[in-house]
Amino acid sequence: MFAIIPGVARLLWTQKQDIGPSPRSNFGLAYDSVRKLTYLFGGSVDSTDTWSWDGRYWTQVSRFGPTRRTGHSMIFDTARSWAVLFGGEPVAGQALRDTWVFDGAEWTQVEDIGPSLRTEHATAFDHNRGRLVLFGGLLRGDGVDGQWARDTWEWDGATWTQVEDTGPAKRRSHCLAYDSDRQRTVLFGGLAELTDGSHQFVNDTWEWDGTSWTQVGDTGPTARANAAMTSTGAVVILHGGDSGTQLADTWQWASGAWSKVQEVGPSPRRGHAMTYDTERERIVLFGGEVETTTGGMPVVQRLGDTWEAPASSVAESPVATNVTIAPNPFSFSAGMGLSVEFEIPRQNETAHYGIYLGPQQSTPPPPITNPSTSTPWPITASAASCFMAATTPRGSTRGSSASPSARTRAARSSWL
Repeated sequence: MFAIIPGVARLLWTQKQDIGPSPRSNFGLAYDSVRKLTYLFGGSVDSTDTWSWDGRYWTQVSRFGPTRRTGHSMIFDTARSWAVLFGGEPVAGQALRDTWVFDGAEWTQVEDIGPSLRTEHATAFDHNRGRLVLFGGLLRGDGVDGQWARDTWEWDGATWTQVEDTGPAKRRSHCLAYDSDRQRTVLFGGLAELTDGSHQFVNDTWEWDGTSWTQVGDTGPTARANAAMTSTGAVVILHGGDSGTQLADTWQWASGAWSKVQEVGPSPRRGHAMTYDTERERIVLFGGEVETTTGGMPVVQRLGDTWEAPASSVAESPVATNVTIAPNPFSFSAGMGLSVEFEIPRQNETAHYGIYLGPQQSTPPPPITNPSTSTPWPITASAASCFMAATTPRGSTRGSSASPSARTRAARSSWL
Protein backbone atom coordinates (compact mmCIF):
# COMPACT_ATOMS: atom_id res chain seq x y z
CA MET A 1 0.00 0.00 0.00
CA PHE A 2 1.02 3.63 -0.18
CA ALA A 3 -0.02 7.00 1.29
CA ILE A 4 0.58 10.66 0.43
CA ILE A 5 1.76 12.42 3.58
CA PRO A 6 1.80 16.26 3.78
CA GLY A 7 5.03 17.88 4.91
CA VAL A 8 5.20 18.81 8.56
CA ALA A 9 4.80 22.45 9.55
CA ARG A 10 8.04 24.44 9.58
CA LEU A 11 9.27 27.33 11.69
CA LEU A 12 12.31 29.22 10.43
CA TRP A 13 13.94 30.78 13.49
CA THR A 14 16.58 33.50 13.10
CA GLN A 15 18.70 34.90 15.93
CA LYS A 16 18.47 38.68 15.73
CA GLN A 17 20.87 39.97 18.38
CA ASP A 18 22.09 39.53 21.92
CA ILE A 19 22.50 43.22 22.75
CA GLY A 20 19.73 44.83 24.79
CA PRO A 21 18.11 43.73 28.05
CA SER A 22 20.47 41.87 30.36
CA PRO A 23 20.06 38.07 30.49
CA ARG A 24 16.96 37.18 32.49
CA SER A 25 14.06 34.77 32.97
CA ASN A 26 10.46 34.93 34.22
CA PHE A 27 9.86 38.45 32.89
CA GLY A 28 6.90 40.01 31.06
CA LEU A 29 6.75 40.35 27.26
CA ALA A 30 3.88 41.82 25.20
CA TYR A 31 3.41 43.23 21.70
CA ASP A 32 1.76 46.65 21.41
CA SER A 33 -0.21 46.58 18.12
CA VAL A 34 -0.90 50.34 18.31
CA ARG A 35 2.71 51.52 18.73
CA LYS A 36 4.05 48.50 16.82
CA LEU A 37 6.63 47.63 19.47
CA THR A 38 7.29 44.66 21.74
CA TYR A 39 7.69 45.64 25.41
CA LEU A 40 9.63 43.77 28.10
CA PHE A 41 9.50 44.37 31.85
CA GLY A 42 11.35 43.03 34.90
CA GLY A 43 12.31 39.43 35.56
CA SER A 44 14.98 37.57 37.45
CA VAL A 45 17.61 40.32 37.15
CA ASP A 46 16.12 42.30 40.05
CA SER A 47 15.34 45.24 37.79
CA THR A 48 12.50 47.67 37.07
CA ASP A 49 13.61 48.43 33.51
CA THR A 50 11.22 48.51 30.55
CA TRP A 51 12.52 47.85 27.03
CA SER A 52 11.04 48.05 23.54
CA TRP A 53 11.94 45.93 20.48
CA ASP A 54 11.23 47.22 16.96
CA GLY A 55 12.51 44.23 15.01
CA ARG A 56 16.06 45.56 14.79
CA TYR A 57 17.05 47.14 18.11
CA TRP A 58 16.22 47.05 21.80
CA THR A 59 15.72 50.45 23.44
CA GLN A 60 15.29 51.12 27.15
CA VAL A 61 12.15 53.25 27.42
CA SER A 62 11.51 53.54 31.15
CA ARG A 63 13.32 53.10 34.46
CA PHE A 64 10.28 53.69 36.63
CA GLY A 65 7.02 51.86 37.16
CA PRO A 66 6.12 48.64 38.96
CA THR A 67 8.46 47.47 41.72
CA ARG A 68 11.05 44.78 41.06
CA ARG A 69 9.46 41.40 40.50
CA THR A 70 9.60 38.05 38.75
CA GLY A 71 6.91 35.55 37.79
CA HIS A 72 4.41 38.28 36.83
CA SER A 73 2.16 38.25 33.77
CA MET A 74 2.02 40.84 30.99
CA ILE A 75 -0.31 40.99 27.98
CA PHE A 76 -1.53 43.69 25.57
CA ASP A 77 -5.14 44.82 25.88
CA THR A 78 -6.18 45.64 22.28
CA ALA A 79 -9.53 47.08 23.42
CA ARG A 80 -7.89 49.80 25.53
CA SER A 81 -4.50 50.03 23.80
CA TRP A 82 -2.23 49.34 26.77
CA ALA A 83 -0.11 46.55 28.15
CA VAL A 84 -1.45 45.07 31.40
CA LEU A 85 0.84 43.67 34.12
CA PHE A 86 -0.39 41.72 37.14
CA GLY A 87 1.20 40.31 40.28
CA GLY A 88 4.49 38.46 40.55
CA GLU A 89 6.99 38.08 43.34
CA PRO A 90 9.53 40.60 44.64
CA VAL A 91 13.06 39.78 45.71
CA ALA A 92 11.83 39.07 49.25
CA GLY A 93 8.49 38.95 50.98
CA GLN A 94 4.99 38.02 49.90
CA ALA A 95 3.76 37.99 46.32
CA LEU A 96 1.97 40.94 44.74
CA ARG A 97 -1.59 41.61 43.53
CA ASP A 98 -1.22 45.02 41.89
CA THR A 99 -2.38 45.77 38.34
CA TRP A 100 -0.43 48.19 36.14
CA VAL A 101 -0.91 49.47 32.59
CA PHE A 102 1.75 50.80 30.20
CA ASP A 103 0.81 53.20 27.40
CA GLY A 104 4.18 53.20 25.65
CA ALA A 105 5.47 56.13 27.72
CA GLU A 106 4.71 55.53 31.39
CA TRP A 107 3.36 52.97 33.84
CA THR A 108 0.19 53.64 35.86
CA GLN A 109 -1.12 51.52 38.73
CA VAL A 110 -4.84 51.06 38.21
CA GLU A 111 -5.85 48.45 40.79
CA ASP A 112 -4.65 46.71 43.94
CA ILE A 113 -7.62 44.42 44.58
CA GLY A 114 -8.81 41.40 42.62
CA PRO A 115 -6.97 38.08 42.38
CA SER A 116 -5.09 37.18 45.57
CA LEU A 117 -1.34 37.63 45.99
CA ARG A 118 0.31 35.31 43.48
CA THR A 119 3.15 34.49 41.11
CA GLU A 120 3.72 32.03 38.25
CA HIS A 121 0.14 32.53 37.00
CA ALA A 122 -0.72 33.16 33.34
CA THR A 123 -2.87 35.63 31.39
CA ALA A 124 -4.21 35.97 27.85
CA PHE A 125 -6.39 38.60 26.16
CA ASP A 126 -9.70 37.54 24.64
CA HIS A 127 -9.97 39.87 21.63
CA ASN A 128 -13.53 38.83 20.86
CA ARG A 129 -14.94 39.73 24.29
CA GLY A 130 -12.44 42.45 25.21
CA ARG A 131 -11.44 40.69 28.45
CA LEU A 132 -8.11 39.74 30.00
CA VAL A 133 -8.23 36.15 31.34
CA LEU A 134 -6.10 34.99 34.29
CA PHE A 135 -5.75 31.44 35.61
CA GLY A 136 -3.98 29.75 38.53
CA GLY A 137 -0.57 30.39 40.02
CA LEU A 138 1.23 30.06 43.34
CA LEU A 139 -0.24 32.04 46.25
CA ARG A 140 2.16 33.77 48.64
CA GLY A 141 0.84 35.92 51.49
CA ASP A 142 -2.45 36.69 53.26
CA GLY A 143 -2.14 33.46 55.24
CA VAL A 144 -2.15 31.25 52.13
CA ASP A 145 1.59 31.00 51.58
CA GLY A 146 2.48 28.09 49.32
CA GLN A 147 -1.06 27.26 48.21
CA TRP A 148 -1.71 26.53 44.54
CA ALA A 149 -4.61 28.14 42.69
CA ARG A 150 -7.17 27.04 40.09
CA ASP A 151 -9.35 30.14 40.00
CA THR A 152 -10.21 32.01 36.80
CA TRP A 153 -10.48 35.82 36.76
CA GLU A 154 -11.32 38.36 34.07
CA TRP A 155 -10.37 42.04 33.80
CA ASP A 156 -12.59 44.43 31.81
CA GLY A 157 -10.21 47.37 31.95
CA ALA A 158 -11.58 48.63 35.25
CA THR A 159 -12.49 45.74 37.53
CA TRP A 160 -11.35 42.19 38.24
CA THR A 161 -14.12 39.55 38.51
CA GLN A 162 -13.71 35.92 39.55
CA VAL A 163 -15.67 33.92 36.99
CA GLU A 164 -14.79 30.28 37.82
CA ASP A 165 -13.11 28.13 40.47
CA THR A 166 -13.32 24.75 38.72
CA GLY A 167 -11.75 23.37 35.56
CA PRO A 168 -8.04 22.57 35.20
CA ALA A 169 -6.23 21.25 38.29
CA LYS A 170 -4.37 23.66 40.56
CA ARG A 171 -1.13 24.62 38.85
CA ARG A 172 1.68 27.09 38.34
CA SER A 173 4.11 27.92 35.51
CA HIS A 174 1.55 27.00 32.83
CA CYS A 175 0.83 28.77 29.51
CA LEU A 176 -2.17 30.74 28.21
CA ALA A 177 -2.81 32.15 24.72
CA TYR A 178 -5.90 33.24 22.80
CA ASP A 179 -6.92 31.26 19.70
CA SER A 180 -8.68 33.84 17.51
CA ASP A 181 -9.89 31.26 14.98
CA ARG A 182 -11.76 29.22 17.61
CA GLN A 183 -12.42 32.22 19.89
CA ARG A 184 -11.09 30.28 22.86
CA THR A 185 -8.37 30.90 25.45
CA VAL A 186 -5.99 27.92 25.35
CA LEU A 187 -4.22 26.62 28.49
CA PHE A 188 -1.37 24.12 28.30
CA GLY A 189 0.64 22.19 30.86
CA GLY A 190 2.45 23.52 33.89
CA LEU A 191 3.35 22.04 37.24
CA ALA A 192 0.09 20.74 38.73
CA GLU A 193 -1.00 19.78 42.21
CA LEU A 194 -2.75 16.39 42.17
CA THR A 195 -5.60 15.31 44.44
CA ASP A 196 -3.16 13.47 46.73
CA GLY A 197 -1.15 16.67 47.23
CA SER A 198 1.77 15.62 45.04
CA HIS A 199 3.08 17.78 42.23
CA GLN A 200 3.98 16.78 38.69
CA PHE A 201 4.55 18.19 35.22
CA VAL A 202 1.41 17.84 33.07
CA ASN A 203 0.60 18.11 29.36
CA ASP A 204 -3.17 18.62 29.34
CA THR A 205 -4.77 21.21 27.05
CA TRP A 206 -7.91 23.16 28.02
CA GLU A 207 -10.05 25.81 26.36
CA TRP A 208 -11.98 28.65 28.05
CA ASP A 209 -14.97 30.02 26.11
CA GLY A 210 -15.81 32.80 28.57
CA THR A 211 -18.18 30.60 30.54
CA SER A 212 -16.51 27.27 31.29
CA TRP A 213 -13.34 25.23 30.85
CA THR A 214 -13.26 22.16 28.58
CA GLN A 215 -10.37 19.72 28.38
CA VAL A 216 -9.60 19.26 24.69
CA GLY A 217 -6.37 17.25 24.73
CA ASP A 218 -3.80 15.29 26.70
CA THR A 219 -1.50 14.39 23.81
CA GLY A 220 1.00 16.51 21.91
CA PRO A 221 3.89 18.23 23.69
CA THR A 222 5.37 16.24 26.58
CA ALA A 223 4.53 17.34 30.12
CA ARG A 224 6.37 20.54 31.05
CA ALA A 225 6.31 23.84 32.92
CA ASN A 226 7.83 27.27 32.27
CA ALA A 227 7.37 27.02 28.50
CA ALA A 228 6.66 30.02 26.26
CA MET A 229 3.44 30.25 24.24
CA THR A 230 1.88 32.87 21.95
CA SER A 231 -0.80 33.10 19.27
CA THR A 232 -0.51 34.29 15.67
CA GLY A 233 -4.30 34.40 15.46
CA ALA A 234 -4.70 31.26 13.38
CA VAL A 235 -2.12 29.18 15.26
CA VAL A 236 -0.89 28.92 18.86
CA ILE A 237 2.88 28.32 19.11
CA LEU A 238 4.62 26.72 22.11
CA HIS A 239 8.39 26.48 22.64
CA GLY A 240 10.67 24.83 25.18
CA GLY A 241 10.07 24.60 28.91
CA ASP A 242 11.19 22.35 31.75
CA SER A 243 10.34 18.69 32.33
CA GLY A 244 13.21 18.03 34.70
CA THR A 245 15.54 19.02 31.87
CA GLN A 246 15.17 22.01 29.60
CA LEU A 247 13.53 21.55 26.20
CA ALA A 248 13.96 23.15 22.77
CA ASP A 249 11.06 21.69 20.76
CA THR A 250 8.37 23.80 19.09
CA TRP A 251 4.70 22.82 18.70
CA GLN A 252 1.64 24.39 17.12
CA TRP A 253 -2.01 24.19 18.17
CA ALA A 254 -4.31 24.55 15.17
CA SER A 255 -7.89 23.42 14.52
CA GLY A 256 -8.03 21.83 17.96
CA ALA A 257 -4.91 19.62 17.67
CA TRP A 258 -1.19 19.77 18.44
CA SER A 259 1.49 19.00 15.84
CA LYS A 260 5.24 19.21 16.20
CA VAL A 261 6.98 21.88 14.16
CA GLN A 262 10.14 20.95 12.34
CA GLU A 263 12.71 23.61 13.16
CA VAL A 264 16.23 24.50 14.21
CA GLY A 265 16.34 27.52 16.46
CA PRO A 266 16.58 28.63 20.09
CA SER A 267 18.52 26.35 22.43
CA PRO A 268 16.85 24.45 25.29
CA ARG A 269 15.46 26.84 27.90
CA ARG A 270 12.76 27.60 30.43
CA GLY A 271 11.33 30.81 31.85
CA HIS A 272 11.54 32.62 28.49
CA ALA A 273 8.68 34.42 26.75
CA MET A 274 7.22 34.84 23.26
CA THR A 275 4.83 37.31 21.66
CA TYR A 276 3.55 37.95 18.15
CA ASP A 277 4.33 41.10 16.16
CA THR A 278 1.19 41.52 14.03
CA GLU A 279 2.67 44.35 11.94
CA ARG A 280 5.71 42.41 10.76
CA GLU A 281 4.07 38.98 11.16
CA ARG A 282 6.92 37.70 13.29
CA ILE A 283 7.02 35.53 16.40
CA VAL A 284 9.43 37.14 18.89
CA LEU A 285 11.25 35.12 21.59
CA PHE A 286 13.59 36.44 24.28
CA GLY A 287 15.75 35.12 27.10
CA GLY A 288 15.07 32.42 29.64
CA GLU A 289 17.46 30.21 31.53
CA VAL A 290 19.10 26.80 31.44
CA GLU A 291 20.13 24.75 34.47
CA THR A 292 23.23 22.53 34.49
CA THR A 293 25.11 20.70 37.24
CA THR A 294 28.69 21.42 38.24
CA GLY A 295 30.31 19.42 41.03
CA GLY A 296 26.93 18.05 42.01
CA MET A 297 25.49 21.55 42.44
CA PRO A 298 22.90 23.20 40.16
CA VAL A 299 24.12 26.15 38.12
CA VAL A 300 21.59 28.43 36.39
CA GLN A 301 22.68 30.37 33.32
CA ARG A 302 20.33 33.14 32.22
CA LEU A 303 19.98 34.02 28.56
CA GLY A 304 19.69 37.35 26.75
CA ASP A 305 19.28 36.34 23.11
CA THR A 306 16.48 37.50 20.78
CA TRP A 307 14.94 35.25 18.11
CA GLU A 308 12.27 35.72 15.46
CA ALA A 309 10.34 33.46 13.10
CA PRO A 310 7.90 34.46 10.35
CA ALA A 311 4.37 33.26 11.02
CA SER A 312 4.04 32.28 7.35
CA SER A 313 6.61 29.52 7.90
CA VAL A 314 4.27 27.71 10.29
CA ALA A 315 1.77 26.41 7.73
CA GLU A 316 1.48 22.69 7.04
CA SER A 317 1.12 21.37 3.49
CA PRO A 318 -2.54 20.65 2.58
CA VAL A 319 -3.94 17.14 2.18
CA ALA A 320 -3.45 15.63 -1.27
CA THR A 321 -6.41 14.44 -3.38
CA ASN A 322 -6.93 12.58 -6.68
CA VAL A 323 -3.83 10.46 -6.14
CA THR A 324 -2.69 8.13 -8.92
CA ILE A 325 0.23 5.69 -8.98
CA ALA A 326 1.86 3.75 -11.80
CA PRO A 327 2.44 0.90 -12.06
CA ASN A 328 -0.58 -0.20 -10.04
CA PRO A 329 -0.54 -2.75 -8.53
CA PHE A 330 3.13 -2.60 -7.57
CA SER A 331 5.50 -4.82 -5.59
CA PHE A 332 8.79 -4.19 -3.82
CA SER A 333 11.81 -4.92 -5.97
CA ALA A 334 15.32 -3.55 -6.10
CA GLY A 335 15.66 -0.64 -8.50
CA MET A 336 11.92 -0.31 -9.03
CA GLY A 337 10.51 2.79 -10.71
CA LEU A 338 7.29 4.40 -9.52
CA SER A 339 5.30 7.44 -10.69
CA VAL A 340 2.89 9.21 -8.29
CA GLU A 341 0.67 12.21 -9.07
CA PHE A 342 -1.78 14.10 -6.86
CA GLU A 343 -3.65 17.39 -6.57
CA ILE A 344 -3.80 20.06 -3.84
CA PRO A 345 -5.39 23.53 -3.57
CA ARG A 346 -3.30 26.21 -5.28
CA GLN A 347 -0.54 27.41 -2.92
CA ASN A 348 1.37 30.67 -2.51
CA GLU A 349 4.51 28.74 -1.60
CA THR A 350 6.14 25.40 -2.27
CA ALA A 351 4.47 22.45 -0.52
CA HIS A 352 6.27 19.24 0.43
CA TYR A 353 5.05 15.65 0.69
CA GLY A 354 6.28 12.21 1.58
CA ILE A 355 5.03 8.97 0.02
CA TYR A 356 4.75 5.94 2.27
CA LEU A 357 5.37 2.51 0.79
CA GLY A 358 4.94 -0.45 3.09
CA PRO A 359 2.75 -3.18 4.48
CA GLN A 360 -0.98 -2.70 5.00
CA GLN A 361 -1.76 -0.96 8.30
CA SER A 362 -4.96 0.19 9.94
CA THR A 363 -3.28 3.29 11.33
CA PRO A 364 -0.67 5.62 9.83
CA PRO A 365 2.86 4.19 10.07
CA PRO A 366 5.51 5.70 12.32
CA PRO A 367 7.13 8.55 10.39
CA ILE A 368 10.56 7.97 8.93
CA THR A 369 13.01 10.74 9.69
CA ASN A 370 16.17 11.40 7.71
CA PRO A 371 16.22 15.18 7.28
CA SER A 372 19.99 15.59 7.10
CA THR A 373 20.62 13.71 3.85
CA SER A 374 19.28 13.49 0.32
CA THR A 375 20.40 9.89 -0.09
CA PRO A 376 17.52 7.82 -1.53
CA TRP A 377 15.85 5.34 0.76
CA PRO A 378 16.61 1.84 -0.53
CA ILE A 379 13.67 -0.15 -1.83
CA THR A 380 14.17 -3.90 -1.53
CA ALA A 381 11.93 -6.93 -1.42
CA SER A 382 12.18 -6.93 2.39
CA ALA A 383 11.78 -3.19 2.91
CA ALA A 384 9.24 -2.26 5.57
CA SER A 385 8.71 1.26 4.27
CA CYS A 386 10.32 4.14 2.43
CA PHE A 387 9.71 7.76 1.44
CA MET A 388 9.80 9.58 -1.85
CA ALA A 389 10.01 13.35 -2.18
CA ALA A 390 7.09 15.06 -3.83
CA THR A 391 7.14 18.83 -4.27
CA THR A 392 4.56 21.15 -5.80
CA PRO A 393 6.03 24.37 -7.20
CA ARG A 394 4.74 27.72 -6.00
CA GLY A 395 1.30 28.36 -7.48
CA SER A 396 0.93 24.82 -8.78
CA THR A 397 -2.12 22.64 -8.20
CA ARG A 398 -0.47 19.36 -9.13
CA GLY A 399 2.58 17.55 -7.80
CA SER A 400 4.42 14.41 -8.80
CA SER A 401 7.41 12.27 -7.93
CA ALA A 402 9.19 9.60 -9.94
CA SER A 403 12.19 8.63 -7.82
CA PRO A 404 12.78 7.70 -4.18
CA SER A 405 14.57 10.14 -1.90
CA ALA A 406 14.64 11.06 1.76
CA ARG A 407 11.95 13.21 3.36
CA THR A 408 11.41 14.50 6.85
CA ARG A 409 8.76 13.29 9.26
CA ALA A 410 5.11 13.96 8.45
CA ALA A 411 2.06 14.85 10.47
CA ARG A 412 -0.90 13.02 8.97
CA SER A 413 -1.78 10.75 6.04
CA SER A 414 -4.29 10.33 3.22
CA TRP A 415 -4.78 6.60 2.86
CA LEU A 416 -5.59 4.80 -0.42
